Amino acid sequence: NELAWAVRTADSVRANTLASEARELARESGYTLGQARAARTMAMTVHAWDALPKLLGLAQEAKRLFDEADDAPGRAASRDFLSSIHEHVGDLAGGLELALDALSIARELDDPVRQGYALSSIGGILAASGEADAAVERLQEALRLFDGVPDPAGAGTILSRLSRVLKNAGRNEEALACAELCLQAADASDNPFLRSTGLTVMAELAEQQGEPARAERLYRASLACFEPTSAGRGVIGASTQIALGRLLTAQGAFAAAEFELREALSWVEGD
Repeated sequence: NELAWAVRTADSVRANTLASEARELARESGYTLGQARAARTMAMTVHAWDALPKLLGLAQEAKRLFDEADDAPGRAASRDFLSSIHEHVGDLAGGLELALDALSIARELDDPVRQGYALSSIGGILAASGEADAAVERLQEALRLFDGVPDPAGAGTILSRLSRVLKNAGRNEEALACAELCLQAADASDNPFLRSTGLTVMAELAEQQGEPARAERLYRASLACFEPTSAGRGVIGASTQIALGRLLTAQGAFAAAEFELREALSWVEGD
């Protein structure tokens, strides 16, 4: 389980395999907490978005097992992760309930990192609900909780979300500053997800500022953060390719735009 967790970003295929092995070993020995940790890692490394029901099932299994094991950090983390899935499919009320539950558990633990992740989820859901100012407040509060914490990936996750919320709110200078900090966090943690998100936000800002050539370079740099078959390529890459397709269409590069959009569609058809 520890090895699967350590390599989940660098090699998600291997992480999924290791977590599957860990779950079988934990089942054989009746080790509930081991099963819970394995299920969570397996959910985080599901590869095809056409397997969304599988991902949801694993995330729900992890939550149930962490509850059964009465492991408070796991209870908070599993609710936070499940919240993000509910947000992804548009169930904002269900996602918010889970995120608030995660925050309550994290506060009882006096765990600033877990509180930060929960507040980040709450901020994302508020943004999706059109509450931009409230979203920024929660995300900035989450970021402050990571001050002095040696977790660049955690801070980067919040920065990536904050940069997008600020951009959508028209606060472009602040959004660019957050995106640049997100790239620094990505370099510090060698995290392709954060690098891709930061580059995509910068590309969107360049597009808004009337710099299509720079925007295209940044979109393509974002897509290049992942191996062609990696899980992240499907999760993040499709939305980036849609944005790139829109940019190419606006420039009259229809064949290139169609290529990007058809490939994006192949990733998301089953979602």
